[in-house]
Amino acid sequence: MTAASTARIIEVTEFVDGEYFAHVESALAKSTVDGYRKMWAAHRDQFTGRDLDMRTCDAQSLMRTICTENPHLNKTTLRHLKNFYSGIWAHALRMGQCDRENPWRAVQIPQAPEPGETYAYSPADVTLMLAKLAEPYSLLVLLAACTGLRKSEIRGLRWSDFDPATSTLSVNRAVWRAHIKTTKSAASKAPVPVVPVLAAKLDQYKSHVPHGDKCFMFPNGSGGPLDLDNVARRFIAPQVGGIWRGWHAFRRGLATFLHAQGVDDKTIQSILRHENVSVTQKCYVKTVPESVRAAMANVNFGEIK
Repeated sequence: MTAASTARIIEVTEFVDGEYFAHVESALAKSTVDGYRKMWAAHRDQFTGRDLDMRTCDAQSLMRTICTENPHLNKTTLRHLKNFYSGIWAHALRMGQCDRENPWRAVQIPQAPEPGETYAYSPADVTLMLAKLAEPYSLLVLLAACTGLRKSEIRGLRWSDFDPATSTLSVNRAVWRAHIKTTKSAASKAPVPVVPVLAAKLDQYKSHVPHGDKCFMFPNGSGGPLDLDNVARRFIAPQVGGIWRGWHAFRRGLATFLHAQGVDDKTIQSILRHENVSVTQKCYVKTVPESVRAAMANVNFGEIK
């Protein structure tokens, strides 16, 4: 018998609560850990009384139970759950807490609804927002639409990140809740080109706000990074109505717009700073009818007011 098989069999809940989350908190971004905690809390009861010495058939049965008891879960969510559980057992194997192969590796995702279609803003959506919003909310929309920056990256921008001479933004940090962190990957840190209309608006805005190198580009009342969810809820959504679909729709919108203009997927990947072009193709480029493609080619995101 192996050393692992003669040791006390540890329950899954004990291992996850006492060891696994301590591990991921030291290795992963706080936003990622928060997502893991939400997944664990949602179905933790399914693991009560179970130990780490599970077999693939046990894991498959558990996945079917989760799917049956939660018919609203779509395939993407179930795939995320499988990957999360697989990560738990991979860490248990590394720690010598089980001696079977990872039971989640061969688990198949049960039949489940397909995920709903995500939204991508069209140039017409962006133009309407710009017409309805005052500064700095109009500038925030223009920046998100023209650069495809993530919400957390916009929050983390400082004036030192903007180089008017080269018309680029350097993405050096991201802000999630109150946590400031470095960006996700080397690809995420690639410089972002700033189109002329956005560069001019940034220069215009800069003259009205504190703009030392360490100042956030969009500060809150105490000089920290602005809460963009609060901004959207209080100032943007009430003004633009039902077209508001969240900050990430700007990122998808830019990808879709560039694709409609005939830009190849590898170039779009570079602009969005994805590590893999498959992410760009699968999650960000939304196909549109040819009639809409032709119309989009003539849409301008707006001029300086």
